[in-house]
Amino acid sequence: MSILKRTQNYKCIFLFILCGFISSCEKKHMGPKYDVVTWEAMDSVGENYEKKYQLNFLNSGLGDLVDCKTTLWALSLTSLQKIELDEGKKLAKLMMIDLLKEYNENEVFKNYIKVFNGGYRTQKELFDNRKIGFKLAFWDENVDRPSHPYLAQIRLADEKVYFYYADEKTQALKEPPVAISMYDLLDKKLHAIPK
Repeated sequence: MSILKRTQNYKCIFLFILCGFISSCEKKHMGPKYDVVTWEAMDSVGENYEKKYQLNFLNSGLGDLVDCKTTLWALSLTSLQKIELDEGKKLAKLMMIDLLKEYNENEVFKNYIKVFNGGYRTQKELFDNRKIGFKLAFWDENVDRPSHPYLAQIRLADEKVYFYYADEKTQALKEPPVAISMYDLLDKKLHAIPK
């Protein structure tokens, strides 16, 4: 085979792979149908947060978005608002109420939970509040974190809400954050995802 024909074959293979990659990039989420439908429903929740609370919805994803391995469905959001701790608690509560309401009422989530919990899982692995989360990062127009007394981040993970302040010199999130059980922020009747 001549060098020219081999080069043309490689070009064809490369173009074929490139076309496959480009066509797969048209879809935001890939995987089993019930996963994709649930990702799209989670995106819808993020878009609703965007409108309702004047936030910027970045994406939905796994627990890596909220630095938590047990979380299955998470939202990543940003905001230019300046919010102090008390206001942040109110916002976190409203966001959790909305998220739990979606899981309790939206047929897509209810079906996913039924499929997820239908397998042979231990009690620890069942879909419950440990599987949901969000991260809301606060920035200013210069992409700097706001200074104390304003919050730099609110994060829901592992049934806890973490409220972070930024270090004024480095802008890193200060440790330890203010951590509150999600149940202490919610009415007790709202804290159970149906089985």
